[in-house]
Amino acid sequence: MDEMESMVSCLREADQRENDNDGVKTWVKQLREAAYDTEDVVEEYLLHLKRRLEGKGRLLKFLHRNFQCALHLGTRHRIATQVKEIKLRVQNIAARRERYNFGEADHHDSSNRYNGPPMASLLIDEAEVVGIDEPKEKLVGWLTNDEQRRVVISVVAMGGMGKTTLVKKVYDHAMGKKLFDCFAFIVVSNPYSIIGIIRKLIKKMHEDHLPPGLDEMDVYDLGRKQRKDQLPPGLDEMDVYDMGQSLKDYLQDKKYVVVLDDVWYSEVWDDIKFAFPVNSYGRIIITTREVSVAQSCTLKSGHLYELQPLKDDEAWDLFSRTVFPSDRCCPKELEELSRNFVKFCQGLPLAILAIGGMLAVKDKTMSEWERVRRGGFGMYDEREHTIVNMKRIILLSYSDLPYNLKSCFLYLSLFPEDHKIKFMKLIRLWMAEGFVKSNQQNIMVEEVAKEYINVLIKRSLILIADRNSYGEVISCRVHDVVREIILSKAREENFTTFVSTDGVHMHNRPRHLSVHGSFDATSQERGLTHVRSLFMFDETAFYTSSVHEFFSSFRLLKVLDLDGMPLEVFPPEITELLHLRYLSLRDTKISELPKSIKRLRNLETLDLKGTMVRELPVEILEFRKLRHLLVYRYEDIPPYETNFDSVEGVKLPMGIGKLLELQKLSFLDLDGRPGQVKDLRKLTQLKRLGIIKLRTEDGRYLCDAIQNMEGLRSFHVSSRHENELLDLCLSQPPNLLERVCLMGMLESLPSWITMLQNLVRLCLRYSKLKDDPFESLQNLPNLAELELFRAYDGNELRCGEGGFKKLKVLKIINLKELKVVEIGEGAMCGLQKLRFQECPQLEKVPLGIEYIANLKELALYFMSEELYSRVRKDGGEDHPRIQHIQIITTFDKYDREILNTILRNGLL
Repeated sequence: MDEMESMVSCLREADQRENDNDGVKTWVKQLREAAYDTEDVVEEYLLHLKRRLEGKGRLLKFLHRNFQCALHLGTRHRIATQVKEIKLRVQNIAARRERYNFGEADHHDSSNRYNGPPMASLLIDEAEVVGIDEPKEKLVGWLTNDEQRRVVISVVAMGGMGKTTLVKKVYDHAMGKKLFDCFAFIVVSNPYSIIGIIRKLIKKMHEDHLPPGLDEMDVYDLGRKQRKDQLPPGLDEMDVYDMGQSLKDYLQDKKYVVVLDDVWYSEVWDDIKFAFPVNSYGRIIITTREVSVAQSCTLKSGHLYELQPLKDDEAWDLFSRTVFPSDRCCPKELEELSRNFVKFCQGLPLAILAIGGMLAVKDKTMSEWERVRRGGFGMYDEREHTIVNMKRIILLSYSDLPYNLKSCFLYLSLFPEDHKIKFMKLIRLWMAEGFVKSNQQNIMVEEVAKEYINVLIKRSLILIADRNSYGEVISCRVHDVVREIILSKAREENFTTFVSTDGVHMHNRPRHLSVHGSFDATSQERGLTHVRSLFMFDETAFYTSSVHEFFSSFRLLKVLDLDGMPLEVFPPEITELLHLRYLSLRDTKISELPKSIKRLRNLETLDLKGTMVRELPVEILEFRKLRHLLVYRYEDIPPYETNFDSVEGVKLPMGIGKLLELQKLSFLDLDGRPGQVKDLRKLTQLKRLGIIKLRTEDGRYLCDAIQNMEGLRSFHVSSRHENELLDLCLSQPPNLLERVCLMGMLESLPSWITMLQNLVRLCLRYSKLKDDPFESLQNLPNLAELELFRAYDGNELRCGEGGFKKLKVLKIINLKELKVVEIGEGAMCGLQKLRFQECPQLEKVPLGIEYIANLKELALYFMSEELYSRVRKDGGEDHPRIQHIQIITTFDKYDREILNTILRNGLL
């Protein structure tokens, strides 16, 4: 172990001295491989010990013990021999280092590593797009002109120019303005599959065809799953022609817009254009790096737009926003250097964001910035190709990362192109791999991992893909140019191997394996025993070899991600993976876990969300390192409906208080478990807690437990049925609570809610309050989202002057007696989305709505005919008060009947 620690220290030192010397690179590679081998030997020995200690309880214990002892001696001898061989290799590597003076290589000073802002910076918007107005206006014009036919629009530019950003803005504009009937935005993989492209288009069309805003109607995101289940029957069994014909029939007589992002070959459009009706009002936008591809796709009927680099003033503006966000003012002593950095980027937004992100976390001193310039810009040549300069900038930004963060960054290479990576999932994966450490006792590893993501976002090495309604990042993605560089670096360091549709890209003993196509693990003669993480992104992977043989190849796995794989029974071979720390079987059809699951004592994350598992065995209590337990699924109901029992949780054995490391527990089903709630008092580390079917009499025990959870951030609780009282009297709620959802009857609004200074999201469902909740809630300083679902039986909601200052989203649903909503002057000044649903007696839009200048979306679902008549453009009495709102969506009872028919017949 001492040798291992020494090698890691040497690798850290080498990382700080990284340069272009081939000798140094070879030495580092040899040292890294020796470190890998050492780690393998140690973990093989630990695996052997664990299996030996477990014992089998055989009848002939004496003979068995002696036989095992002999085996143990043999294993120890083999491992000792391996250790000696590695030590000899390390000595030779060290000798080469001294012989060639690798340790004396020039290197840039890494002392000024990231010491950035708190997590609040994750709520800052991405760098504002500059220089986009003119091209956006041009593309929108082509998109919405009067040509009643299929039109192809090609956008061409080199990688990093902002093609995808521009086209996404145009696409979102079209969706928001309700200019088309159906939409699809997909990334074309390289190499591409015709049937794969058409299948993705069909799925996206069905996913995005519902009216704007309907996606958000279901707080549990039930709608997306419902639409998945309503795809054309037999889709996956169709051949190319039938699938293309299905898409063509679907688009006939519809106005549609399709984006094919990152097309590398002109044959892509030639191969799939038969699936798009020629005479329908269709717009296909293609982005590509190749001018010849753009010209070919638009040859007969279309438009070509060549995106240009940013102008000098636009490039300087973007750089200043990135490096000096507070005042966008560059210190005079740094201006010359800064302008040289901008000049080097040659107008490429991605390059500017990358270098700007790196400089933003450096000291604003001449010496520090000169060090950066010498580290990667000394060889600048204006004649050099722009893309080469950009890749050099990104590599420099990568090299400047702290040692641990480099592994975290390379880990992103495991995900498919343009894949949206869930924020919390990434954190759990990094933790399982051991990439994240906390050096301070009072700071959780999860918080350190969040800071890591913050660094990568701030440096523009990863991009924000999605935020929730109150601004928090929920998923990220990697720009395609950055991904190319990560892939190259990951291969160079033997970090990652891929299996894709064009075959296996197997490198020598990879540490992490990502399967994007069919794969037979048994055919691989080498390398798989060293794999530490396995990701499956293609269902066909399980059809090429038996499950038993498949998993037996990966005995040292720490991470196993089988999201969405066609598994109906838990593979018992998984319980042989004793080093496993992360296991995800999300969205599989597994219904129970075997008792042998207890062997996985190192598990930190167990993700069974979306499975059929409703009860966990008592052996789960052996998981003393478990931090994240996700076991729940949502009922398949139409996206505009909500049932009280729409979420199904899991029953746990008595004694869950033994799982002292738990940070997330969702959702615990307390039905038939009287007294189990008392066990929660011991789970003081919980950050997220979800409970269903709470008895009234157990409310006080739950409150006792919650008051011990000082770090609790999210709390969801529901009673056994909608008419059962939720008795929740907290004298001192956790100060850090950010999200609260209460489902069940309340005698009155709990007073402790008004004490939550950090509360950003509040959902009250089936509360049946008698008093206006606005009065109590409007002064919460950080409340960004409020949902009232059958929560109030009164007929007036009144918000006083200046109330709800931070509110961005307000949902008022199923308040049967509501007649009047009044918004005082200066109230809800930040409101962006307002939704009313099934409030039959509400006949006017809220009084004061005309003063909410930031309101972008108003949704009115299943409301009264009187209200609909008042908001009509042609003479509606209330229309002048809402004409400033960009998107107004109405959905009445007739629409509901039509949609129900569509869903029942599998047409959507």
